[in-house]
Amino acid sequence: GTPYKHLRLLPAGSVAILRSGQLKQRFYWTPEQRTELRLPREEEYVEAARELFERAVKDCLRIEGPAFSSLTGGLDSSAVSVTAVKHLPGNSLTTITCLPAANTELLDSDHHYMSERRYVASICEQTPGLQPLFFNGPMQHRWDTDWLQMCQMTGVPWRNVMNLAWMGSARDHIRQQGGRVLLSGALGNVTLSWDGHGTLTGLMRDGRWLKAFQESLALARTNGQTASMARQIWRSTLAPFAPDIIQQWIAKLQARSSASEWGHLYPIEPMIKARLRTEDGVKRRKQMASMASWQLRQAWFRERQSALQATGLVRALHGFEVRDPMADRRLLEFCFSLPDSLYLQGGVTRLLARRVTADRLPSEVVNNRKRGMQCPEYLQRMNMLRPFLGERLEELEASPLAQRLLDLKRMRALLSHWPSRPESPEHLILLHRGLHFGAFLRWIETGCQLQG
Repeated sequence: GTPYKHLRLLPAGSVAILRSGQLKQRFYWTPEQRTELRLPREEEYVEAARELFERAVKDCLRIEGPAFSSLTGGLDSSAVSVTAVKHLPGNSLTTITCLPAANTELLDSDHHYMSERRYVASICEQTPGLQPLFFNGPMQHRWDTDWLQMCQMTGVPWRNVMNLAWMGSARDHIRQQGGRVLLSGALGNVTLSWDGHGTLTGLMRDGRWLKAFQESLALARTNGQTASMARQIWRSTLAPFAPDIIQQWIAKLQARSSASEWGHLYPIEPMIKARLRTEDGVKRRKQMASMASWQLRQAWFRERQSALQATGLVRALHGFEVRDPMADRRLLEFCFSLPDSLYLQGGVTRLLARRVTADRLPSEVVNNRKRGMQCPEYLQRMNMLRPFLGERLEELEASPLAQRLLDLKRMRALLSHWPSRPESPEHLILLHRGLHFGAFLRWIETGCQLQG
């Protein structure tokens, strides 16, 4: 879907044919439901994945002008970068890495690291052909405030507009240097570096309960959660199959359930939520929680279809194409056909990607269990934007359309009560994203003019 009532996106793998006034859609490719590939040795899977990945990267390298690649300390973009540089003229590739704003003090959490610099430096030291460029998040970028211009250029609101502004300076540089292509690894999360989520529920569905509990315990130990193994077993093996009434009861005891979190972060006016069918998304997520890994991967692939339009929006805003070898059809089909044990085994997640990249990335990157954060200083940036956010809220409070669709009362409360802690998802998602989507509504309401 799109924000427009009578416009729909054309899904990947399909064509639309208009003939004699009738529009028909035909899929020429969809992922197979399940044909599991069986090879004699696990190492053969790794070798085949490397060969397909190399081919996918090489096929993305028909580039005019200077070549750029996004580079983080994760497995996906780093694997793309170190593989691409081997096949480019002069074995040289400029990499782009975004960092928190200068003089920002942020501490790593148990599951996330705040700066990519350490890991990127290690990658580039091992692969000298990479030419790293680091960009600190700007104090303010035009996409922090020029939301109407964004609407004019793309015709849609942006889901993570804060991240877009945070990466704005880096992307501006690519275009200023004549770059026409940026390599990325965004779809790796559902292909090569799938984390194995759903493996345990798959084991439960197959009646392999003992194996599921063993893997759940191993996962808890690996994540340093030995004090909460019972919770790990519940969440990963039992909860997806429990009746709703039991899940709701447990959720109230823990004060945290996926359904309540989704509902809690809606910027939509409560009276209109049912009409917009927002609860359908919650139900779909709950259904996905009980899927086997191969089913879940395909479900996430379909979900990612709408998110992938962001690459087209980057082109509209910055003037270059984003190419992702991880989205290669051959690699995708191969990854969907693999046994779940290649993604999660012995408590190690993203196992296939770790084994595939072990021959080209530093061990501290391959074995890193933490994930990087985009714009971890978002609340500080929002604090500097408070006058701007207040002006946007006042405009929405005078807008009949925004009053009908958005929970402006709750936004006003969030703006008035600023948190002292370093992060607040409610302020980022409900307030900031809500105001940005409100700016889009106002743009529509005023006839799609730059000035309201």
